[in-house]
Amino acid sequence: MKLLLVTAVISYQKEAAKLFKQSGIKAFSHANINGFKSLDERSIQDNWFSGTAENVKSVLFFSFANADEVSKFLIRLDEFNNNLESDNPLKAAVLNIETFH
Repeated sequence: MKLLLVTAVISYQKEAAKLFKQSGIKAFSHANINGFKSLDERSIQDNWFSGTAENVKSVLFFSFANADEVSKFLIRLDEFNNNLESDNPLKAAVLNIETFH
C-alpha cells in the first residue's frame, strides 16, 4: 500500500482528478491549499505579511493506493507534465505505508 500525494495549481484541478481515474484509483481526496513561492532569499517566516512571496491557489490530492495504480499514475503524470506549457507542473510524492486498517 502506498500513500500518493499530488499538488497542482487550482487551474489544473480537473486534469489531476482525471489522472487518478485513468490510473484506476477510484478513491481519492482533495483539499484547497495556498502555495507560496519565495521570490528572494528570506524565508517566509521572516516575512510576516508575505510581501515578497507569491501566493498561489493550489489543491492537494491524496490517496491510499496499490503500487500498480501508483505506477500508472506516475507515468500519466509525466506525460501530462511533458506536454504542459506552464511553469506549474503537477508534483507527486509517494510514501510507503507500513500498516493500513
